[in-house]
Amino acid sequence: MHFNLPRHIVVRGESMLPALKPGQHCFVLPYYFSSPKINDVVLARDPRNNALIIKRIAEVQKMGEHNLYTLHGDNAAKSTDSRQLGQWDRKNILGRIFV
Repeated sequence: MHFNLPRHIVVRGESMLPALKPGQHCFVLPYYFSSPKINDVVLARDPRNNALIIKRIAEVQKMGEHNLYTLHGDNAAKSTDSRQLGQWDRKNILGRIFV
């Protein structure tokens, strides 16, 4: 998915409680002039099935010109994230979530 304007999404699931609730409406803005950073809530592509997921960046591992991102759900008990799947490449982080 590539997009240039803010995109409207609706939160599904409980992995980001209490910050984001199921059914809550949000916008996604691509990173035009900045890079994803720790504590950003982002829309990412699940590496297993390409589904869209919302997670918080917990860590950025700088690998020269290539960064790896650790993504966590705020509600660990209901989240499948880097704790199970490992780190995400930058190409799979699609934008930052705004409420």
